[in-house]
Amino acid sequence: MTAMGVMLCQACGDEIVRKPHEGPSTYAKRVVCCRACAGALKVKPRGESDEKVCPACSQVFKRNGRQSAVQWKAKVACDQRCTAVMRERLKAEMRELVTSRICEICDREFSRMPGEQYTRFMARAACSPTCVKIHRRQQRATRKIQQTVTAVAVAVTVMTLPSVPRELIEQEMCRRNLRPAAWMYTPDTCGVLPHDVPS
Repeated sequence: MTAMGVMLCQACGDEIVRKPHEGPSTYAKRVVCCRACAGALKVKPRGESDEKVCPACSQVFKRNGRQSAVQWKAKVACDQRCTAVMRERLKAEMRELVTSRICEICDREFSRMPGEQYTRFMARAACSPTCVKIHRRQQRATRKIQQTVTAVAVAVTVMTLPSVPRELIEQEMCRRNLRPAAWMYTPDTCGVLPHDVPS
């Protein structure tokens, strides 16, 4: 503060203008005029220390001179290795919190078995052996439908291109892991549903 009672910014030297609704005590504590100057000056909030204890290795680390107040507040570990350790600890804690799921078949809640790994528990879609069998049958039926739709789409494509050699058709069917039906090679049977669909 100058002799005329004007407060000057310690970073840029400009006058610190009092903000609307800013109390006298709050205005008197300000040492910078804006946030940019606060970041340039690295103004430390009250009660904040320049040292922290790393929760991973229990070592004391200090604040870097290039770190802003927001960056220093967000930093929880001393280096990248300890940060990775803390991240894995957090993931492990979150995995331990997941103890139940909803069965995709009967919509009942089933619990995680003692000692069951997180990935194995999340891979389970059903609660009991009965629901597991139903889920597997549904998956097989879905795969059959998908393969049938693919076979019909290939057949329609083949029938619209009569000049395609039979060897190329068989190669394409083998590549798609489909069994070619005999009606695919006869143009006069166009529109008849296949009698030899993949199983």
